[in-house]
Parts: sequence; structure tokens; C-alpha cells
Amino acid sequence: MINGEERVIFDPAGTFSSDLAPEQHDVLFGITPQVAAQYTAYHTRADFDSHLLVQSIDISAEMANALLRAAKAHGEVPGGLCARSTSSLIASLPGFENIQQTWFPLKVSEQFGAIAGVTTRRIN
Repeated sequence: MINGEERVIFDPAGTFSSDLAPEQHDVLFGITPQVAAQYTAYHTRADFDSHLLVQSIDISAEMANALLRAAKAHGEVPGGLCARSTSSLIASLPGFENIQQTWFPLKVSEQFGAIAGVTTRRIN
């Protein structure tokens, strides 16, 4: 989720959809607390026996808006490239250049989680 001039979710190669959050090129718009809750519930479905790691960090408004512009400009992400595109976008931010581009979601999570100030919460 990116909280810039507007609140969006960059969902590369994602399958989530909601009538409340129009999607364009893997960016979901109009993210309210209700839509965020739907998104979380979608990714923690019991039929997948899964959990969700929510990682966050506070960044400046300028950085958030730069990330928002980058996500909008990125374009639609083909299946299997979600971690690669996410790591690339994060690494484009000043102070996050140490994030290595990777194909593996757990690697992105490990790298991001190692940054000072990142909080991680597990949802079952």
C-alpha cells in the first residue's frame, strides 16, 4: 500500500478485485479501510492455509509520491514477476538502494524487514 497523494495498492500480477477499488495496470485505487480489509482477507484465505506478512515503514510524502508515480508508470506485471517488480520499485527510493532485485517474495520480505524502522506483522 502506498499512502501518497492518493492511497493505492500496487498488486503486481495480482488477482484481487473489488468493485470499490478500480484497478489499472496492477494499481488498485480508492483504498479505504474497508478495501484494505478485503485485500487482507483475500490473501489469508483458509483454503490456501496461508498467512500474510504486513510490513510497513513511514517515509516522507515526497518519497511516497515518487513511489506512487513509479507504480503507476510501471505497467501491468506478468505472472511470476511480482517479487522482481516490487523489489525494483522499492530499490528506486533513496535510502532503499540496498534492496536487491529478486524473483523470490521471501527474499524481498527478508531484505525489506532488515531495514531500520520496518515493522512486520503476521496475520493468520
